[in-house]
Amino acid sequence: MRLLNAAKIQRWLADQPGEGWQERLRAADADSGKEFVLAAVLGDDQSESRRNGLVTGLNRLMMSRIVLPGHAFLRGNKALRLFKDVQQMFPDGGPGHHAQSRCRAGHDTPTRR
Repeated sequence: MRLLNAAKIQRWLADQPGEGWQERLRAADADSGKEFVLAAVLGDDQSESRRNGLVTGLNRLMMSRIVLPGHAFLRGNKALRLFKDVQQMFPDGGPGHHAQSRCRAGHDTPTRR
């Protein structure tokens, strides 16, 4: 369901001008806050379950680094759901901790960027 809601946002962003997702996010003025995104994607049908689903999809796009919110977006929104989603995705710590754990377990080798 998270991916379906993320796809809804991407379909909306695809209609915006720009070269990539980030440019389109900014061109749509979506960085001004989640309420703008919810209104643009859901229109008048903003039931609690649809809003929650779309926020989860938006969080998935941010956690996957497909779109990165600016400071204004983060300041203007209660990011508790985003933090809870990150904790669920990385229960033992951040993504770096996950990679280190996999390396110690012999699943893969670390790479430098």
